[in-house]
This record gives sequence, C-alpha cells and structure tokens, in this order.
Amino acid sequence: EFEQEETRKKCIEILKSKKIEGLIAIGGDGTYNGLQKLSNEAAIQCVGIPGTIDK
Repeated sequence: EFEQEETRKKCIEILKSKKIEGLIAIGGDGTYNGLQKLSNEAAIQCVGIPGTIDK
C-alpha cells in the first residue's frame, strides 16, 4: 500500500498528528520500495524487516 501516493499522504498525516518519529514495516520488495518513498517524503526514520516468500 505504501507504493500508492495517496496512501503515503494519509499515513504521513496520521504519523505527524500522533507525533510518531519512526516506523517499522515487515514485508518484501513492495514494502521496502514504499517505505523508502515514505521515509523520503516525510523525513521519518523507517526500518524494514524481511517477511516475504519471494524466491
């Protein structure tokens, strides 16, 4: 979901309103790509943890 711009905007709004400074996401390539965009757009520290069945 983080790869979609509208989803990231909503997420950033929520994170800022709750004064959240970091985010941990579990997933695969799509999660990492979206998380990187989210981190760049919101200046929020993010950590990605592998949780995929991709081979």
